[in-house]
Amino acid sequence: MTASTVIGLEQTIRLWPSRHVSALVLMVLVSYYLYPHKRQHDPHSLAISLVHVTAFSAHFGSQCWVTFVAGLTMFYNLPRIMFGQVQSRLFPMFFTTGLVLASVTFVTYTMRNPYETWDGQDIIQAYLLLTTVILTFINAFFLAPILVETMVKCFELEKGFGTAYCIGYVDRTELKKNRAYLEMYKSFRRVHITSACLNVSTLLCNFIYMVYLTQQIVQTQKS
Repeated sequence: MTASTVIGLEQTIRLWPSRHVSALVLMVLVSYYLYPHKRQHDPHSLAISLVHVTAFSAHFGSQCWVTFVAGLTMFYNLPRIMFGQVQSRLFPMFFTTGLVLASVTFVTYTMRNPYETWDGQDIIQAYLLLTTVILTFINAFFLAPILVETMVKCFELEKGFGTAYCIGYVDRTELKKNRAYLEMYKSFRRVHITSACLNVSTLLCNFIYMVYLTQQIVQTQKS
């Protein structure tokens, strides 16, 4: 068994739990709304509000940290091959955890705000949170496995050109002359850009929802 085959097998095994958890979360979420048994809960419950705020803040905080701090710090301080190994473990965990937190945030929002009481702003907030769930699921279930696979293969190919242990950006002029690397790099870039756009979109949705939460706090203080 070649080294590349072993690496591919390790990546597949590592991504299985992530994809299974993502699928399970989606099934539970859909079942919760498709088969609404008589659920007795108080919209003003302290426990529900606590879970809601905790899940939202944990998700938004992790998004800000991974997007603006952790990724850039590792990229500019770790050898490229090591950066890829860390990211290959971080991406599945980040998106799967984000999906769980986004789902909890959405469910507790609908528990705190029953459908029959929704107005225009409530609908906007619900759509923001639901969009976050959907886009995070796409990242966790579809894009993350492809992203990890292509990224790891790119860094493995870089070993032969002596750039795998460089830090930060490298000159890919010689690398791109290699057809296998060029095709893999193009695939990686397409998936990475798509994943990044979805991540930024969910970050924006969460930020807008945070503005709504802030408005509610201000209104409560005035009243």
